[in-house]
Amino acid sequence: MAEDGVRLENQQWGDEHAPQVEALDADRVEVIRGPASVLYGSDALGGVVNIVPRELPDAIGRSPFLAGRLTASYGSGAAAREGGMLLEGAAGSVGLRGSVTGRRGDDLRTPIGDLFNSGLEAVNAAGAMGLRGTWGHGQLDIVHRSERVEIHEDPADDPLATPYQRITEDRVRADVGLPMGAARVELRFGYERNRRREFEERTATDVALGLTSTTLTGEAHLHHTALAGWDGILGVSLLRNTVDVFGDEALVPASRYVDFGAFLFEQRELGDSLWQLSGGLRFDARRLGGREPGAGVTDQVREYTAFSGR
Repeated sequence: MAEDGVRLENQQWGDEHAPQVEALDADRVEVIRGPASVLYGSDALGGVVNIVPRELPDAIGRSPFLAGRLTASYGSGAAAREGGMLLEGAAGSVGLRGSVTGRRGDDLRTPIGDLFNSGLEAVNAAGAMGLRGTWGHGQLDIVHRSERVEIHEDPADDPLATPYQRITEDRVRADVGLPMGAARVELRFGYERNRRREFEERTATDVALGLTSTTLTGEAHLHHTALAGWDGILGVSLLRNTVDVFGDEALVPASRYVDFGAFLFEQRELGDSLWQLSGGLRFDARRLGGREPGAGVTDQVREYTAFSGR
């Protein structure tokens, strides 16, 4: 999964681990399959879900302005309450936005009774600032999210079990676009820190399972147009991820990896534009190191390279 093109490395280890993305801040959801997935890495072969946020406003050629939006909803399935506030405005070439969203849900209701210990709470705060002009554009986004998620266990194992998770997510994204004649260069940087703590029961204070994932990403894209009828992107990417674990249990081993990628994606319209021809190539090199806590094994390092074409 990606948010506005930046890959998210969080909570992908099981069916209890949903991504920490705020749906109310999204403008649309893209499902990217086929050759275009070479932009996102060799492990995006099956496709990518990209959450695209609302575009920042500007006031170029008009008076400065400030606008707001309030939202509220209720869902009877879990007595789910949800509310959000958004403020955005612009003055000249500068645009700003801030939003806060909160939601709470009780146990999920089913035709045969409530699903015990399935409630949730979440608060999401986001801010963005952008600048655009004849020189290009730049934007900075910051997100903080906090969740408390109850985990319903199999009643056959323990009908009164009350485990839950506390999850915090922090993200920073910077994007710069610079025109170069008929071409365009885009530079994109991302920081993500996801901290997850799981507790065995509702009154517990000791962490049973803890995990912190920290990711740094950097990308450079050259968008070219009208090259023998082809439009395309030539780019490189660098990703560094570190996973630290704590608590009595370990969901995954502590690890660290660095991934370098280089890719080319090309497309062109055929005939009356009812048909489109596209293709992509990608090379990835990854260095992975880790040590499994409590297993008594030594540090291990693995190196991988892969070529893919679609």
